[in-house]
Amino acid sequence: MAVFLLKKRSVLLDGGTCGVKMRQLPFMWIICIVMLFIVYRTTNYQYQQTEDSSMDMRSLHSLPRGIIQARSDLELKPLWSTTSSKSKAKASNSSSHNLLAVPVGIKQKSNVDALVQKFLSANFTVILFHYDGNVDGWEDLQWSKDAIHIVAHNQTKWWFAKRFLHPAVVSIYDYIFLWDEDLGVENFHPGRYLEIVKSEGLEISQPALDPNSTGIHHRITIRSRTNRFHRRVYDIRGSTKCSDESEGPPCTGFVEGMAPVFSRSAWLCAWHLIQNDLVHGWGMDMKLGYCAQGDRSKKVGVVDSEYVVHQSIQTLGGQSLKKDSNSEESVKRHVVDVRSEIRRQSTYELQIFKDRWERAVKQDKNWADPFKASQRRRQLYKQRRKSKVPNFRYVKRTLITSLTRFSPPSLTHLSPSLALSNESRGSYERFIWGFKLRSLKNDQNYELTPLFSFPSHLSPIKCTAVAGSAAVSGGADDTIKIYDLSTCSEIGSLHHSATVTSLSFFTPSSFSFPRNLIAASEDGSVSIYDADPFVHLKTVKVHRKAVNSICIHPSGRLALTVGRDECMAMVNLVRGRRSFYCRLGKEASLVNFSDGGEKFFMVMDDKISVHESEDAKAILELDSKKRVLCATYGMHGILFTGGEDRSIKAWDITSGKLAYSIEDAHSTRVKGIVVLHKNSDGDAEDHQHIVASASSDGVIRVWDVRMTNKDKPNPLAEVNTKSRLTCLAGSSIKSMKRPQVGNTTSNGQQLDAGEES
Repeated sequence: MAVFLLKKRSVLLDGGTCGVKMRQLPFMWIICIVMLFIVYRTTNYQYQQTEDSSMDMRSLHSLPRGIIQARSDLELKPLWSTTSSKSKAKASNSSSHNLLAVPVGIKQKSNVDALVQKFLSANFTVILFHYDGNVDGWEDLQWSKDAIHIVAHNQTKWWFAKRFLHPAVVSIYDYIFLWDEDLGVENFHPGRYLEIVKSEGLEISQPALDPNSTGIHHRITIRSRTNRFHRRVYDIRGSTKCSDESEGPPCTGFVEGMAPVFSRSAWLCAWHLIQNDLVHGWGMDMKLGYCAQGDRSKKVGVVDSEYVVHQSIQTLGGQSLKKDSNSEESVKRHVVDVRSEIRRQSTYELQIFKDRWERAVKQDKNWADPFKASQRRRQLYKQRRKSKVPNFRYVKRTLITSLTRFSPPSLTHLSPSLALSNESRGSYERFIWGFKLRSLKNDQNYELTPLFSFPSHLSPIKCTAVAGSAAVSGGADDTIKIYDLSTCSEIGSLHHSATVTSLSFFTPSSFSFPRNLIAASEDGSVSIYDADPFVHLKTVKVHRKAVNSICIHPSGRLALTVGRDECMAMVNLVRGRRSFYCRLGKEASLVNFSDGGEKFFMVMDDKISVHESEDAKAILELDSKKRVLCATYGMHGILFTGGEDRSIKAWDITSGKLAYSIEDAHSTRVKGIVVLHKNSDGDAEDHQHIVASASSDGVIRVWDVRMTNKDKPNPLAEVNTKSRLTCLAGSSIKSMKRPQVGNTTSNGQQLDAGEES
């Protein structure tokens, strides 16, 4: 009986298990059906996205591929060929093409006439959008037959642009000017404007507005009298406050819709941003930065030297009833106030555009805001700056001993014989390279051997400095990285108040490693650090705008700075305050003392001025013909310069003449020069002829300046980093003594730091 009950219970248990399995099967079928449905919907969505583009290609299969013309232009063609038309065609094919598109009404005829004549003289193609239907009234103008006229009653320029400026139609034009008709161009030249836009790499831009203009809505569009161009504005008034922490429009990365200028690639994106049914275009200017083909704070700007006057004359749709003398009679006849209705419609379209943008962001799961990451990084660094300064003694012991956070030093080791020379190279791509220069066959031949290549910053590197075995690099991520050459490791970092623009070490003559570090930043301040250990001492506000360059006098008691506010300042490093400030009248990009400190030089575009340090008296002025980007002192009164002319020049600052020059030293502009020599006793001058240079195309070359008597001197060594280099720094040391970040020697003895300089 017991045995039977056990068997029965076993059967029941087996049946229960089987019942559970039977119940699981329908559930699994449901899961499979749901998954198949999801796959089907995903595939169908992808098919719909590509159907429109592939449909055109399928309909063209009946044509041979070589006969298909997928693009067009707006160039006028003659009905028959003549000698003059052929010559014009050849000239147009060889020159660059740019387009001016303007919505016009007959009431603005005189102003449009002045505007178009400016652009026709610069070889622009002109297209006029007639919103009032009056084309015959323009025929008396001489250039009217050379322009393209399109008529549509009471339509805005965004309506015209969406329908007639398709990217495939305007693909031959380098820049598209989509301007309003009420702009005064007396102080504007298209050729000079495009030169600035191209040299600064602006994808979306606009000319600045004269301060006397009417209808100014954003301060960033107002002309700055002291700048050629600007990319951001500082303003603490009003509801929108703009400071260094501002990341987006209207503080930076912003142009207004009255006079935008697009590059070809930017217009391809902007055309797709224009909404087909939202004809007034309100709200779109806040999103144009997404079409800047990169960082909108760098690729979008306002040109100050070529500016216009906004007259704010509203003629589209008619005048407002407020300007009508018979407004009361018009109200009785129930006449519509056109301007009020247009503004009401524009406000309505603005809200629709905002809603569409938010909805599109939520629906597109694969889209990531390219500017959210930079904002998060800046907030993270802001939080770090507010936190307690890290203990660099502990950081050094941890990182140098265990090497758990190995980071690239910003230096290279150069060994012409027994001495070691070190260089620092930073790039726009956030990388730092290290190379070792080895001498072969008794110092007759040299070889650059790579040591490392790593990303060290989160943003482009702006400057580097080297002193002995210590090195630092500053970047746009508001951080100073500190490196120990002897171990090729990072020993810490300093969080700065803004982008670090210039770095300089002070090393007393009796020291083999630096005593202080001075850092300049984009907010106009100068920070003083103790280099043993690396601890922040004080920050001094020196300039109203960014500091371009800083240098320390060999005595270590004062420093000179030059900034974008066109001023030079002197900082008393003993008291930690600004002691002198004067206006130069022109922006200087570089400043530096001679080795003895008796003289200093400043660089202003293509001019180098040499001054006495005692009274700042100008001794001489050197003319490099083209913009100078880097300069450094050599021995025997020689000043080396490099820049836009791609050559390395050596100037005799005693006579003011060019001593010698290495022409076409690089294929692109020279970004850095370092004089390499041994720092051993007695023979330093025997090796001052070794000079290293770096160019923006990533090539680094080492030269023997004694070979300049040859027609085309060859570099002693060369290496290509295949990146965009931004700076070069170097020093020469006899021994790789480690910097004492913890303020103790390797055996634990306390160092004599000496008096504070």
